[in-house]
Amino acid sequence: MSDNGKNNIPVDLIARKLTGEASSEELQLLEKWINESESNRLAYDRYARLWRKTADVELMQEIDIDAEWRQFRENTGSVKKVSGIYRITVTLAAAILAGFILGYSGLLVYRNVAFEKIKAVAEVQQVELPDGSEITLNSGSTIRYPRKFDNKAREVELEGEAFFDVESNPDLPFSVKAGTVVVKVLGTSFNVDAPEKNKAVSIIVEEGKVGIYDDDGNAFVEKLGKGEKLVVNTSSNKLERSFNADPNFDSYKTGILVFENSDLEEVVNALNKTYNTNIIIETPGIKDKNITVSFNNRDLDYVIKTIEATLDIDFRETQKGITVH
Repeated sequence: MSDNGKNNIPVDLIARKLTGEASSEELQLLEKWINESESNRLAYDRYARLWRKTADVELMQEIDIDAEWRQFRENTGSVKKVSGIYRITVTLAAAILAGFILGYSGLLVYRNVAFEKIKAVAEVQQVELPDGSEITLNSGSTIRYPRKFDNKAREVELEGEAFFDVESNPDLPFSVKAGTVVVKVLGTSFNVDAPEKNKAVSIIVEEGKVGIYDDDGNAFVEKLGKGEKLVVNTSSNKLERSFNADPNFDSYKTGILVFENSDLEEVVNALNKTYNTNIIIETPGIKDKNITVSFNNRDLDYVIKTIEATLDIDFRETQKGITVH
């Protein structure tokens, strides 16, 4: 096994393992090295922890890759010359891990190369993961995932809301990290809603079962089944478990809205979520007006006009958004 750096740490293998690029033979070599001594295990754990905790920030354009590369060569001596993305994603990554020669920002370069980050800006977006799992990403939400899953787990990170239809693979667990909450599954379909400014994460299971944990691996609920809902207060860790009673929880995905004797406040909340709009009820006295109606892939203008005619109320375009009177 060839080692890099002054501490004989096989950083090239560590880098390849963390991004799922290592072959089975390389994984065996790395495992052998880890088990040789406690110091080796501690060194590996240190790099792995930093890798997991490193956030994705917008520093790519601020980092001089060529300067970092020259510094790496000065610190490690002669290295094989490579080019392009491979140079950045493998050898430079190894240098980053080797005693953190390039520091925190350098690691971010590698993470950005090895990971895909998609944000649904103005509309719902469909995303297919490397394993065939499908994600419906609600507008304003962001998903981050490896371009290639490793051979131990499938891990993605979510900001906002998304519906997951996970490809079943008992040998390769799937997990969604939403803030400090982690949803773990083998193969199922579920919805996760983790608004950035909200201190609550909501999980609704459509099919199968999921486990809900904190980011240290402690279980909130080990098995949440079909039709169940769990709301985790991320500041107090208080849990609210119930059966889902909201038929419109995934309306942004299906395009179907169903209201049965629903009050106007509930209707407005559903419209805001489904159409990524900002409707505000200006007249408090009309919040309790009830309506029974359904819509199937109708645009917002049609929905608003139907509700106006049914409840004898007025939706108005303003600088604040759409107000209801």
